[in-house]
Amino acid sequence: MAIGADFAIAGTIASEFAPRNSRGPLLVVMVTMWSVGAAVAYVVGWAMMSSGHDNWRWMLASSAIPAVLILLLRFGTPESPRWLLSKGRNREAEAVLKQMLGPDATVADLEADTASRTRYTDIFRGAYLRRTIFVSVFWACQLLPIYAITTYEPTILSSFGLADGSDSYLGSVVVQIFFVLGSLSGILVINKGRRTLLLWSFGLSAIPLLCLAALARPAPAVVVVLFAAFGVAAFSSQCLQAIYPSELFPTGVRATANGFATGISRVGAAIGTWGAPVVLDHSTRLAMLLGAVICVIGWGTSYVLAPETSGLTLADASAADADHHPRGRLRSRRDTTSTTPSPAVKEPS
Repeated sequence: MAIGADFAIAGTIASEFAPRNSRGPLLVVMVTMWSVGAAVAYVVGWAMMSSGHDNWRWMLASSAIPAVLILLLRFGTPESPRWLLSKGRNREAEAVLKQMLGPDATVADLEADTASRTRYTDIFRGAYLRRTIFVSVFWACQLLPIYAITTYEPTILSSFGLADGSDSYLGSVVVQIFFVLGSLSGILVINKGRRTLLLWSFGLSAIPLLCLAALARPAPAVVVVLFAAFGVAAFSSQCLQAIYPSELFPTGVRATANGFATGISRVGAAIGTWGAPVVLDHSTRLAMLLGAVICVIGWGTSYVLAPETSGLTLADASAADADHHPRGRLRSRRDTTSTTPSPAVKEPS
């Protein structure tokens, strides 16, 4: 429950503090740390495997170390200035801005979405329902194959004849390195197009899994290359799990939408985690094929529903009256009904 809440809150706070042009790259770095943590977990787990009869206790206890570190680092974290503005607490918002952006910062540096009152149920109404479905489905389609593969990576590598026993954990660390590189690669393209990145990621993720399903006895080098290709392709768009929910919903329900989508995505993760052993017992190649099918479903959902939000302020991207441009660009209807520039306040770039 605690980790699930953190998924919703951490990304929301990070997005609301970040200026428009750096919001994407900053969230890429945040999501990349999930891959770094997974790689470190494999190393720590491998090192503790020989610690004795109760090694599983030490593995669980070691998780308290990063938890305490993050708790200490988060002491003093200020409230989101956009949320404060939406509640009419302008003085507090300005004080936070000065603390975070410097003494010259004012509330005019933020474009807060305060035009209308929001309710938790808004994410299931009108245009927001479409966005809720999109974010939930694409997120679940990303996590289902990733959780299945990363959780049982040593078993999968062993089934391909790559390594046995504790050596398979070291092989998993090598593959995890490519997952980290894939996550970091999102920085290169995130501001060029959210939709484009998501479509290419799903499409390219399916190819290595299809190859692993089709090859009867691939050479170990081929297995490593294909898993590395999957890792780079799949993890390049992981940042969108934090970016899209933050950009498509207003301040009043941003964390709610993020939390709901996180919950649905964890259903996909649970299916991958609990279903993988059943499928792997039957056939590793079948498991790879099913992973490819999930990627194709994610691609189709994204092609139909994914908007383009790069370059937009949080207020414009999350506007309730925004519709879809034929090429995926999300725009507000007010932009199509008037050619007169609005006196909206400026968001820092």
